[in-house]
Amino acid sequence: MKIRTVDADRVLGEAVHLAFSAKPGGESTPSAFALSGLSAVVTKHRPRTVFDCRAGIGAMTRLLLDHPHPTDRIVALEGDEASLRGFAKNIPADPRVRLVTNMGDLLIAGHGLDLIICDKGIDVLLPLLGISERTRFFFDSNREPERRALSTFLSSRNLRLDQRHYPRFGLRWLPRPRRVEGFWLARVAS
Repeated sequence: MKIRTVDADRVLGEAVHLAFSAKPGGESTPSAFALSGLSAVVTKHRPRTVFDCRAGIGAMTRLLLDHPHPTDRIVALEGDEASLRGFAKNIPADPRVRLVTNMGDLLIAGHGLDLIICDKGIDVLLPLLGISERTRFFFDSNREPERRALSTFLSSRNLRLDQRHYPRFGLRWLPRPRRVEGFWLARVAS
């Protein structure tokens, strides 16, 4: 489950971060470091179907669409009206993207997922998603309550969650380095 970012991942992650963090609604854009990590995950695992829980204004969807190893299908869930308007402006019509705004549509769209980009509220959605042993999970920051909920959900099905943290350290309060951003990658294991 170990990944390594290369220059191409960092360039794509930084470009998407800069483009989306400046847009209206962009204050929740993942860090360039996390976006670079997502790019590395896509390069290594080549997911065909991706579910983006809380797609926001579309930063991660844009990264997936612009990636040199594109996915076949992206199911993006968003319910916030302002975010939906931003998503519509930022992500032009693409046959690979299906924007879902309610859980009924998710039940139909969310099966056979190779990669799930997790955010707040994923715990409510877990029973609706097609999770298998090939499914990987990407968390753009700590998201400890969501990781715990996912682990509990999987253990009720006699599965477990292997998790790996990719921290990024910074010097916020000298002299001790403090973790300021990072991401988590996880996979289902039996």
